[in-house]
Amino acid sequence: MEPELTKEKTKIVLTKEEKKYLAVVFLSYLSGEMVWWYFLYTMLLTFTIKGADESKLSLITLNGYPNVFKFLVGPIIDTYYIKRIGARKTYLIFITYTHMVCLIVGSFYINDWLESEDVLAVTLLGLLCNVVYIFKVEA
Repeated sequence: MEPELTKEKTKIVLTKEEKKYLAVVFLSYLSGEMVWWYFLYTMLLTFTIKGADESKLSLITLNGYPNVFKFLVGPIIDTYYIKRIGARKTYLIFITYTHMVCLIVGSFYINDWLESEDVLAVTLLGLLCNVVYIFKVEA
């Protein structure tokens, strides 16, 4: 005689603190992904419409490389940290502020770079933002 299998659903109850934490993590990842998509695809489309040549357009694809190599970041973050702050928080605090500064500073120049078709400047800003974001994702 086989035992009867029952499917009991257990309800997971989150505390108010856990809900806040999940909201912050979700918004953090969402903002980073939006920046990555913006610099990789929107800028590629924008400069294509403006008539930039292929050699300049190929520079924009550099913004996708940090996602390819993000597995290399994990061992660095796990090895070096400030014990008083914690293994993950050491990087999250610093990198979040660095990401914000990159985006705020870049927002003052992005229109000029788009008007002058300065693909290199847009690519470097996007690359910097995406590298910083990869450290944030791995932390």
